[in-house]
Amino acid sequence: MNSMTGYGISKVETDEYSINLEIKSVNGRFITTNIKAPKLEGSAEFESLISREIKSRFKRGSFDIYFSFGKTNLNQQVVLNEQLAEEYNTAIEKLKTTFSFQEKIGLKELLGFNDIFQKETVAFSYSSMMETLSKNLNEALNGLEEMRKTEGKVIETFFLQQLEEIKKQLVDIESLREKKVDGMKEKLLERVRKMFEDVQYDDNRIIQEVALIIDKSDIQEELTRLRAHVEHFVSFFKENSPGKKLEFLLQEMNREINTIGSKGNDFAIACNVAEVKSLLEAMREQVLNLE
Repeated sequence: MNSMTGYGISKVETDEYSINLEIKSVNGRFITTNIKAPKLEGSAEFESLISREIKSRFKRGSFDIYFSFGKTNLNQQVVLNEQLAEEYNTAIEKLKTTFSFQEKIGLKELLGFNDIFQKETVAFSYSSMMETLSKNLNEALNGLEEMRKTEGKVIETFFLQQLEEIKKQLVDIESLREKKVDGMKEKLLERVRKMFEDVQYDDNRIIQEVALIIDKSDIQEELTRLRAHVEHFVSFFKENSPGKKLEFLLQEMNREINTIGSKGNDFAIACNVAEVKSLLEAMREQVLNLE
């Protein structure tokens, strides 16, 4: 069981460039990606790679990907403009001949002309960095995946604690239910007998009618289903992506506890019902973060 909340980062530095890649994920009904990266040649190929990798690893979530890179000093190279240097040399020789200079003209003189040397920046593209980017992306996704698993374990522990509290509340409700059923039976029978004390009646028929009345307000079935939902809830923990199933099951549990509250018609039971609803609401908030 994994959370949809996670964070992964990867930094790589080569002789030519440095790469920084960050990936954040939060809850989402489906997989969505928001990629923020410099627009270079091969951008579409790189973004396609990110989308494929995320969809192959995860089922749900909203992913923000931040990519940046910097160029090192080695990205610039010094290039000799041979044609310009040749023209300078020819001009100097002509100058020397024209004015009968005796001095020798050599490298020292040519180095005085700075424009014969030019700095050129190496052009970059995603295509030229794709192998490094693939490793970079894999490292960031590994970190993200590990964090989502860790968060999932924390949520699982929280769910188990909540479910234990719910079980305790259901034990209390069951005890109150038994007392209420016994009390209702005695009160109804006593009331009926007083109403018909001067009239002959079939005692067995009266008991049957009382039993039907009690059955309509009994919450035993709802308690049984709610206990089954609790056990079923835990069984889903073994699945990799149980988020949607758990969300649906919580809706069913809420429906059962609401029915118990309305049929119970008892202040003490209502207090227990309120506590269970509070526990379920806290679980609902967390289940929305599950993949």
